[in-house]
Amino acid sequence: EGMWALMPTTLYKNKQQGKGMMSQKLRVGYYPIRDNKLPLWVAQDAKLFEKHGLDVVLRSDARGQTVEEVIAKKIDIGVVGFRAAVDALAKGADLVFVASLAANPFVFLAEPNIQLPLNLKGKKIWTAPSGEGPNVATRLVLAHLGIHPDNDVELVPGQDNHATGVQWMLDGKVSASLSNRGKVKDLLKQRKKFTLLADFMDSGLAITAADVLVRQDWLGAHRDAAKSFLKAVVEAIAYAKTHKDFTDAICAKYLLKDFATGMETKFEDYVLGVLPEKPYPLTKGLETAIRELAPGDSFLRQKKAEEFIDASIISEIEKEGFIEQLYRQHRADDAK
Repeated sequence: EGMWALMPTTLYKNKQQGKGMMSQKLRVGYYPIRDNKLPLWVAQDAKLFEKHGLDVVLRSDARGQTVEEVIAKKIDIGVVGFRAAVDALAKGADLVFVASLAANPFVFLAEPNIQLPLNLKGKKIWTAPSGEGPNVATRLVLAHLGIHPDNDVELVPGQDNHATGVQWMLDGKVSASLSNRGKVKDLLKQRKKFTLLADFMDSGLAITAADVLVRQDWLGAHRDAAKSFLKAVVEAIAYAKTHKDFTDAICAKYLLKDFATGMETKFEDYVLGVLPEKPYPLTKGLETAIRELAPGDSFLRQKKAEEFIDASIISEIEKEGFIEQLYRQHRADDAK
């Protein structure tokens, strides 16, 4: 009942007006369950998919097989990180990314006595198990800071949650750890001392886990459905940014317990600060994934990341004024 009470009346009217109209069915899978899937959950619970003429079956993929299911035509759209698709791309899979819902707002923190990246040499650094996203991000930022992750420091693996790494750093078990912008605010409120060595988004380090993936042949046959899906997602991002109570309720409903922490800063730091108004596919993120996972692949060496990217639908949505209209309306409502 709470969700319905929060649902905007305009969306309810659109639902009523759309009765009797045929909806385009879409099967959408996503992996993993993280903050960056928020636009999907908002679009579903606020009935935005229905508003845009879609009947979307949205499901979480617990096995990490989203890319394989897109290829096998078991689902129409997958929302995963670029990294999950690199192996398939290297094998010639006919896949294309049409949007990126968010770059991860990672930061790299160190003990307060470490003021420069050079001071990390010989120190212990928290990391996730090999191959996990936080492990990749840690290696990427170390290389960006001029530190060789295998030769200059000792990587100490822990759970796949950088909150563990930060706690280890505070306890003196390690000297540095991956974290995120929200945690920085929490630490400052707690008057904890640390050094911010890098902010991924400010440094142009694109690590993503919510990129919208489809088959090329499916996109050719269902471009209108893909556009409707992305319009619903774009509207969901705008709605999330302008309806805090609704968004907080969605986070509490869908996020796993380990990732539903820091709710007091999540809206300001993540929803307002990270979710893009215009979710263009992040070419840099795919370049990073290919460089890290398939640096010597003969097939991918002949390709540019842009060849697996199609930004035309988001560009079309923007040029039509749809995005500007969404935020203009919300600004007008706020001014009343």
